[in-house]
Amino acid sequence: MFYWPFDTVLADNPINMPNSKAKTRYPHSMYQAFNALLICTTLLCGFIATPSQAEQDAPKVELKLEGEFIERLVLSSGNEQDETFADTNQTIELAPGKYHVKEVSLKGGYTFRYYPFPQYTLVEVDTTKTNVLKIGGPLHQTVQVQRRGGILVLNYKLLGVAGETYSLTNPKQPPQFSVYSGENQIASGQFEYG
Repeated sequence: MFYWPFDTVLADNPINMPNSKAKTRYPHSMYQAFNALLICTTLLCGFIATPSQAEQDAPKVELKLEGEFIERLVLSSGNEQDETFADTNQTIELAPGKYHVKEVSLKGGYTFRYYPFPQYTLVEVDTTKTNVLKIGGPLHQTVQVQRRGGILVLNYKLLGVAGETYSLTNPKQPPQFSVYSGENQIASGQFEYG
């Protein structure tokens, strides 16, 4: 049974004689231990949740964006809070560190989301160098063709300036293709998303 002792607990003393009216005072040890635990937890959580003075005073560094049409850029430094930039200019300001590109949204509804391709998703921002992130438009359409027996498999990709793959957020009409033999069209169709 658990008691919440806000005050000293008085109880009959079982050691005393049965007819004795004496009372025994029990110490607040459980209450004191609980208070100590509560205070330590509060201090520890407050210490962890509050950014250090060094983090607050860290100088901001410019990151130049080599890409066009960026409406929204989300960078993740690995901690719980992402850095989000909307309607970016050609430069943004960040604290020094390593960031992964988590998401890029371009004008026209094109989106890139993070995949583990370090060549264009990791950017290191440093105070001792010119920091450049190559991402965004202009976009380039590519089609890869593979033969599987008597079937040709066409894979369509929409690539950004660093080779990152974009998809259309709300496709109204999928990309179309035509196959020619000389000047004669022998096949045509539409790509499926996914």
